[in-house]
Amino acid sequence: MVVLVLASFLIPFLGAFLILIIPVKWVKGSSQVISFLAFLCSLFILIDVGMVGKVSTTRDLVSIFDIVVFGITFDKLSSLVGLAVILVGFLIVVYSSGYLNPGNREHPEHEVKRRYYFFLLMFIGSMGGLVYSSTMIGLLIFFELTGVCSWALIGYYDDQKAHKSAMKAIMVTQVASLGLFIATAIFFTLSGTFQLSELAGLNDTAKIVIFIGIMIAAWGKSAQLPFHFWLPDAMVAPTPISAYLHAASMVKVGVFIFARCLFSAGDVPLVIGTIGVIMAMITMIYGFIMYFPQKDLKRLLAYSTITQLSYIFLGLSLSIFGSH
Repeated sequence: MVVLVLASFLIPFLGAFLILIIPVKWVKGSSQVISFLAFLCSLFILIDVGMVGKVSTTRDLVSIFDIVVFGITFDKLSSLVGLAVILVGFLIVVYSSGYLNPGNREHPEHEVKRRYYFFLLMFIGSMGGLVYSSTMIGLLIFFELTGVCSWALIGYYDDQKAHKSAMKAIMVTQVASLGLFIATAIFFTLSGTFQLSELAGLNDTAKIVIFIGIMIAAWGKSAQLPFHFWLPDAMVAPTPISAYLHAASMVKVGVFIFARCLFSAGDVPLVIGTIGVIMAMITMIYGFIMYFPQKDLKRLLAYSTITQLSYIFLGLSLSIFGSH
């Protein structure tokens, strides 16, 4: 199982570097094979965890001075979400192979660019690594990698509008990610470890401070108020990238990190649930109102995504009240 989990996100990483050296005519086909192999690994993980009935398992993999900095967790949450993000990634690679070709009049260029598939495969690997990570530092590393890949893919067309939108996306999400940096530092200071399972042993005050940092980072990545404005502009990316942004990419990273930390923390202070519910409701209403002035369908989809993500945040926040 450990081998399968590692393979599910290391195969895309290794494949991304392979794309840089193979002949250009093999790039599209190789990218599809690489992403499909990653999908098969995630599928076998889900079958093993879900159908065979395995319990949640955590394996520590990398330690520095007896401090675990990276490990993997395979349970029902990570196996289901891992399959979803890697499957959608594979479908986006297949979609890209058809979209980025001379037969598409909407695509302004037809030359195969290695960097597109390089960052797309890196994206898939980053998503997989984040989903299976069992430590705060692991979440943080892959959290940042998804941001870098998104920046490169949003700015793919290399024009002024694309560069401006890509810069806006990475700047907004990086400012929000400071919350996760601070939360990770406080967590390590108080617990002496990065392992998420130790969240449950902290007192309520510590949990409140840490979860506020986590929520700020989650709102930034998932385009929730007040960090929502980067997502509509990110639609200047090629359509496959726009689809991946909405389906399994950055906008789901924040939701997953919030969910993973909630599941690891045991009883979470009710104030976190209250803040989460209020912000989700405000974002939901705002996103709905913004449907009406939109004339561009991709921007309309962006506001729809913002609103739908707020539903997920609302559900996760309400679950906090049920834990007491």
